[in-house]
Amino acid sequence: MTDEAKGVREAVDEIPYDHEVWADLIRNNQALTMNVQVDDMLDIAQAANQSGTQYYVAPDVEEACALRVAHIHRSNIFDRSSKEESPDEIEKTERHYVEQLFDASTAVVALAFRGERGLSPFWEELDALRREGEKEKWYQRFLKKAPRG
Repeated sequence: MTDEAKGVREAVDEIPYDHEVWADLIRNNQALTMNVQVDDMLDIAQAANQSGTQYYVAPDVEEACALRVAHIHRSNIFDRSSKEESPDEIEKTERHYVEQLFDASTAVVALAFRGERGLSPFWEELDALRREGEKEKWYQRFLKKAPRG
């Protein structure tokens, strides 16, 4: 990794909570967006905190749309075969999509890549939390079915 790239990765450790900064990080392939059910936000936040991953939850349709549009621009850079859409068409499509997400209790979250491993530590923590949650659900079902003696 070059010194310049290292500097960029280290700078990600100090991201201000501003959706425009996050959109720039996404466009520059230093962060990504994901759609998260509101019920899963606690696990996302916990996994991010445990792995040292910075995250940003878009509080409204405007900011969520800006993050999603940045994601589309980032994707188009890496997927040259995608059909060319005007920025206005992309904005309109993503605004409609984000409105549907918000109606379905889904948030748009940005996650910053960190160090050499990118988001691997975040995904590992999230998987562990989900496995633990499944064990807890199984145990609760078991307790309900267990005969009372």
